[in-house]
Amino acid sequence: MADDTFSNSDEFFRDLEDIYGQGPETSVEQDADQILEGLNKEQKAAVTHLDGPLLILAGAGSGKTRVITYRIAYMMKKHNVAPSSILAITFTNKAANEMRQRIEGLVGDRSKYIWCGTFHSIFARLLRRHAELLGYSQNFSIIDTDDQLKLIKEAMKELDIADSQFKPKSVQIEISNAKNKFVGVEEYQLLAGKEYFLGVVGIPISASFTGPSSDTSWSMSIRIRMRHSTARS
Repeated sequence: MADDTFSNSDEFFRDLEDIYGQGPETSVEQDADQILEGLNKEQKAAVTHLDGPLLILAGAGSGKTRVITYRIAYMMKKHNVAPSSILAITFTNKAANEMRQRIEGLVGDRSKYIWCGTFHSIFARLLRRHAELLGYSQNFSIIDTDDQLKLIKEAMKELDIADSQFKPKSVQIEISNAKNKFVGVEEYQLLAGKEYFLGVVGIPISASFTGPSSDTSWSMSIRIRMRHSTARS
């Protein structure tokens, strides 16, 4: 599956090129059309598509990875698209490494300027670059579900709430649901009302975090987005 989105605002991306960097300028290479050799009709149509979003639905082994990597190479060679404005994103490290290697084989060293990785690695990278907007340092740690449960158990122990009374996993799920709905602590406490379990989940502990101010805005320079499924192709 792949999709790309273009913005009409050249200024939006131009202002941010200095932040994210760009590969060295190169002229349009003469061998761009050679990339299309060996592709079937549908693959060629996907690789050469440029204007507007594109959705590809294909089964395992149908050449999705090939189409995505060839499309990236074709855009760079035929249309001189800046590698720093391309995002190739997938679910697993294995798939990301495979895409990265294939792209490097097609465009060489310029591939290192492409944003290629997993959802977690790409957005962790963004968070570290802009950690100060959230009140954090760039050395923050991202905890997994096991660490979350450990912290919840410690908080429950601090509040004298027994595991037999409320399962830590249930508390974790409730917190996750609230976060997914962008419900903050104060709002959650109001919504909890007299329901005891929700009230317990909403009890603040000795930790506070400062978020970005309401007038803070930031964005990134990626204008071509590609999403890759886990199926091998």
